[in-house]
Amino acid sequence: MMSLDEAAVSPPLQKRSRATLEALLSATEQLLAEKSFADVTVGNIVREAKSSSGSFYARFPDKNALLHALHERFAQRSIQATRDQVAARGGVKMPLDQLCRQMIEGLVEGHLKNRGVLRAALMESLVDPRFAQRALGLVRAISAQAATLIDVPPARGEHMANEVELAVLTIISILDQDLFFGLGPGFDKNSHHKKSKQELDRLCRIFLASISREERSDVS
Repeated sequence: MMSLDEAAVSPPLQKRSRATLEALLSATEQLLAEKSFADVTVGNIVREAKSSSGSFYARFPDKNALLHALHERFAQRSIQATRDQVAARGGVKMPLDQLCRQMIEGLVEGHLKNRGVLRAALMESLVDPRFAQRALGLVRAISAQAATLIDVPPARGEHMANEVELAVLTIISILDQDLFFGLGPGFDKNSHHKKSKQELDRLCRIFLASISREERSDVS
């Protein structure tokens, strides 16, 4: 998978240049939390970042390249977070229902915290398949990592990874509906930044239902 610098970004050579890059990325994230990608202009971005058009175009040919950089950063951070969580268990396996809950909570949190960037990437994927390809690569990476935590016979390991991937894709398709249509009734009435317990439970049931009965029977 590409690094952030390979995602249409000129590599910064100095600390101040890196700070400018981060300011442009953060400014775009903030703007996308409030408006659509189509409504965000380069002028909006540089004003929010307290930067200049020259600094922007020294790093990105256009705002689409910046969105690719943001999406790539989200993917890399998500993959690394999953690796860290797997490594922290030191090889200790867990029941499928426990893994399900942790994955659901992680997927929901990631979508809520990054909904502006993910909504923009989702919409742009209709005309630029690289966003969808990156998203699929992310799903495959975190599914393969997560599947290693499930206690199944070695011969079933690859099959379980495929089953987890299908389950993750199913959940993400549901979460993406929120990105298209707005926060739905599944959100906690006391907070627009998290799902209700009932909705998390429902997503867990859908996740587990996506794992075939044969694979579930092999889980300790």
